[in-house]
This record gives sequence, C-alpha cells and structure tokens, in this order.
Amino acid sequence: NRDRRVFVGLTAFYDDSKKDRTWRFRHCELKVTCLAPEVPQNGLYATESFEFNSTVDFACNNSFFMSNGSALRTCLNTGDYDGEQPTCSACTRINNCADIRCTNETDQHCVLCESNHGHLK
Repeated sequence: NRDRRVFVGLTAFYDDSKKDRTWRFRHCELKVTCLAPEVPQNGLYATESFEFNSTVDFACNNSFFMSNGSALRTCLNTGDYDGEQPTCSACTRINNCADIRCTNETDQHCVLCESNHGHLK
C-alpha cells in the first residue's frame, strides 16, 4: 500500500534560535487522493475526481440492483473511501420478460415483454 498523501508547498528551515536547533516546517498543505474504486460487477460509477472529500456515485446495470454496500462513497483524508464497496445482484427472472427492472429483491417489474408475449389477440 503506498501512501496517497502528499505534502504540497512545504517550507523547511533550520532554526538555530533555540537550544534544540532543529528543522522547522511551515506552510504545509496536505493533498490527499484516493485510488480509483473497484467497479462493481454488473455496475458502474461516476465521479469528477479522486481527491479528498470528492464523492463517487455507484449504480447497477439494468436488470440488477444494489444488494449490499454504499451507493455514495467519499474519499477520506486517509486516502480510503468511507462506506462499503457496492454489490449488484440480478433481478429475479420474470417469465416472458425481455427487460426486467428492480430496486430490490421484491420491487421488480417487466419493462419489455418478449416478442411473442404481451400482445392482445
């Protein structure tokens, strides 16, 4: 694991005005970046950056729903994300349905019937 924290604008000087005569540092800014998160299987994410305090929005592909994890994760000052990595699970199969949409295990509906079903005769 490499440290994803970088000091920007660091000024160092030797201070011999005191008995300890040590190096002193001024004007530090800590720049933190997180690594790109893992893309969930059957899912995706969107973000504008991977810097400290930026957010990553996760979503699942059609016919899948987020069964575990966090839909929104934030890059922390440690270089890690808060929350848990999302998991996308398949919607339950609906007979004669070509395109299923769901938000959880029980809220599922058919958006498009298979070509030989769903027509009035």
